Amino acid sequence: MTRLAVIILIAAAASAASAGPKTVTPAFEAGKEVRVNIGKPAGEILIFVPSDYNDDCNWPVIFYYHGQGGELSTQWLQTATEGKGFIVVSMEFAPTTEEQMKPGQYEAYLERETKNIGAVRHWLQGQLKVDAKKTILAGVSRGGWIVADIFHTRPRLGAAAVIMCAGYHNWLPEDSLSLADKYVYVGTGEKDLNLTPAKRTARYFVNRKAEVTFEVYGGLGHEINPNAPKLLKWFSDLRSNLNRPAAEMKPSEEIKK
Repeated sequence: MTRLAVIILIAAAASAASAGPKTVTPAFEAGKEVRVNIGKPAGEILIFVPSDYNDDCNWPVIFYYHGQGGELSTQWLQTATEGKGFIVVSMEFAPTTEEQMKPGQYEAYLERETKNIGAVRHWLQGQLKVDAKKTILAGVSRGGWIVADIFHTRPRLGAAAVIMCAGYHNWLPEDSLSLADKYVYVGTGEKDLNLTPAKRTARYFVNRKAEVTFEVYGGLGHEINPNAPKLLKWFSDLRSNLNRPAAEMKPSEEIKK
């Protein structure tokens, strides 16, 4: 082998090593779930592609946070949406070493969660037909508190929020943006200790001019009912509502009463 050939082989090997392993694009299929690790900052996520998915339009995406000690899952959201109309992304919490955070630490933590959502959304736009303006944030228990607080302080991030078995922290700085074009669903069990915070959260978002649906799951405690009538209708209506002009919105009379 000539000296020139050896140099070429060494250069090629060095180039391959520096390039590292190729990113494997997950095989998305309508009506199926895909688990993928997208690396920092979000790590592993679970993605459900709706059964009616196609490339003819951009799709709304639900970014979902489970409760404390829970696992990545899209199952109850598949039920609530009847597996249609929405891409669902289940995410883990941003890492933190603090079990009890002081106000400033919690605000910094929310900022990390917000950046994670943005990073995942940016990555997803390279994989599927996604409408970034139709982002829905959803969470249960700990995840519900995070979603409520993000929507409370950074409402520009999403068009709608699903807050389950949780409330919001009223000491956080409030964004001055009117929520007249936003949609919020708040649901909790009749026996849930978070029932009072959930009621307060529904009233708060009504006062911020959001279109609010509030639902109590009869006989349940700290758990959700994915087949709850108002929840099913809320998701059924949401996709068309996201395209509805703000002038057509009606006040949430039920919550005001």
